[in-house]
Amino acid sequence: MKAEVQDNQVEEERAGASAVKAFYHGFDFNILDNIFLPADFKRMAKEPEFLRHMFNSWQMGYMSVDDIVAYMTRLNMGESAIAQFKVAYSAYIDHVKAVAKAAKIAKAKAAAAKAAGA
Repeated sequence: MKAEVQDNQVEEERAGASAVKAFYHGFDFNILDNIFLPADFKRMAKEPEFLRHMFNSWQMGYMSVDDIVAYMTRLNMGESAIAQFKVAYSAYIDHVKAVAKAAKIAKAKAAAAKAAGA
């Protein structure tokens, strides 16, 4: 029984990690935004894994949505592009919070199951 609970917990932790990787966001840039988009932002728009990597870096660096908007403004990005990345980053933060909450609940359930089986 104990091994089964540990196996379930490992599976739930894996599920939580993969859920963060499952974040996707589509962009719909106009021609000018697409032309003048900085290289990293073009790559983020085209490569979901790079988008997740950059958003994770921003979040781990405690960069708020407002910080990111200020950064993109300093890069002279278009208003439409800034708005789309702002929405995407906000959605990413919400997604990560939801995954963390689900992982916390799963961990509590696993602990309760372990305590009930002990």
